[in-house]
Amino acid sequence: MTDAGGSPSVQPVGSKALYAMVEGGRYGAPTGRAFDIFVALVVVFSVGMAVIGTDARLTRHLDVFRVFEAGCAFVFAFEYFLRLAVCNEDRQGRYPHWFWGRLRYAMTPMAIVDLIAFLPWVIGEFTTIDSDKLLVMRCIALFKLLRYSQAFETISHVVRNERRLLGAAFLLMAILLVMISAMAYVVERRLQPEGFGSVLRAMWWGIGTLTNTGYGDVVPDTTAGKLLAVFAMIVSLGMIALPVAIIANGFAEETRRRNFVVTWQLVANVPIFSHLPASRIAEISAMLESHVASRGEAILVKGERGDGMYFLVDGEVEVMLEPEPVRLYPGDYFGEIALLFDRPRSATVVARRFSQLLKLRVDNFRRLMEQDKELAESIRQVATRRLAAGAGRRVGSRSDRKVEID
Repeated sequence: MTDAGGSPSVQPVGSKALYAMVEGGRYGAPTGRAFDIFVALVVVFSVGMAVIGTDARLTRHLDVFRVFEAGCAFVFAFEYFLRLAVCNEDRQGRYPHWFWGRLRYAMTPMAIVDLIAFLPWVIGEFTTIDSDKLLVMRCIALFKLLRYSQAFETISHVVRNERRLLGAAFLLMAILLVMISAMAYVVERRLQPEGFGSVLRAMWWGIGTLTNTGYGDVVPDTTAGKLLAVFAMIVSLGMIALPVAIIANGFAEETRRRNFVVTWQLVANVPIFSHLPASRIAEISAMLESHVASRGEAILVKGERGDGMYFLVDGEVEVMLEPEPVRLYPGDYFGEIALLFDRPRSATVVARRFSQLLKLRVDNFRRLMEQDKELAESIRQVATRRLAAGAGRRVGSRSDRKVEID
């Protein structure tokens, strides 16, 4: 069997299952999550042992340390070659070729980190290099934990998007550093040749001043040098704040964009809104508010007046109905009928675990109906049919996962 390029296509039996185990944690696969947790624990344990191993008082049983180190190295090596073997199954299709795809994957930053994670043990076993000199390499294994952080992925995306502004900010800081250091050299070199005898030496003072660190080992003595230091410290406040502000603004924008996409998709999946144009759905998405519920918290209480409609983004909630409760999952929605017919809630809804929801308040809901009479009539017709079919019961296929709760 060959691929499009004429090369043999390697499709081992169970490769998709292995991929789901190795890379499936980010997609919610149970085996993938278990694998990620196991590797993360090994990483923490391995680096912890490396740090403890630097204290002679705690390393009396050196043989035990070596056994644990070898075990962690084996886990890291196994993980590395397993990821290399299944990278062709990548869902985004980034490594399709059986050879060049694996080579390309091996050159990615995270793959290099995976390789470095077990190399210290190999080097220590087969060379005469002192293990203490390999300590920094062993600590690099901590970067493996970044693979399991969605926040880090967001920050990385923000840095890529804002790289031009960040580059300009750092260039401006570099220019300011050179200028400040050159002026300090001119006014201080005769009195302090050790600290300001060259522009390069003056840069040590310049970096400490511009970053507001101020070690105090090198300080200007002349009046001109002191005035220069005051100017540098004042300007440095803005210079340091500039890249921080760029990243913070980019992070907020990226978070808003992602939340908008999730909200838009949720609203688009609601039957009463699914036929609306994208621009209209975007307007509805802007009306939604974020809401979180902890485990055991009552989101809706039976008998209360309806104040909003809820969309479940993440988590799990339970509707206390008779004869048995109904559970709702991400993508489900509830609470719309109470808004339409101005009636009390007919059931209590409790969060089974920590849940994230989006809430469409009653005033926004009614404003939406007033703005679009056709949509309002459609909503009333759908609600009437749902009530006739039995409010509070699951309807349609499980894949629809739409529940009508007062």
